[in-house]
Formats: sequence, structure tokens, C-alpha cells
Amino acid sequence: MLGPKPVGCQTENWLLDPASYWRKIGVHLPSDLPSLVDPVKPLWVDGYSTYHGCNDRIPVKASGQIPVPCG
Repeated sequence: MLGPKPVGCQTENWLLDPASYWRKIGVHLPSDLPSLVDPVKPLWVDGYSTYHGCNDRIPVKASGQIPVPCG
């Protein structure tokens, strides 16, 4: 990888070196996964539904809990 290459809200993007190739050097077991992920906060507010869906609405009082998208 040559370095970070964020595009808009996609801050996780990296620029790959086209002159290099990926090589498999090992494996992880499913039991390894919890140690490989970053802790995250909930992305949205659950628990408020309409007649037509599940978790498809939020009350105005909860709207301040939703992260504002970038850009």
C-alpha cells in the first residue's frame, strides 16, 4: 500500500501499489475475529417502527443521536 487515499466520506480508502502483488501469509480462525475489529458505536437509533417496517423511523427527540454524514 502506498498510503491513505480518502475520497469524501470514505476515509478508509488506501492507494495500492500496482507494481506489487498480494501474497497469502497465513489464516485467522473465526475465534480470532473479536481481537481484529475496532469497537464501534451504534450507527442509528433502533426501536421505533412504522406499520410498514421495522426500525424505519425515529422520533424528533432522538434525531440528535444520529451522526451527520460528511460532505
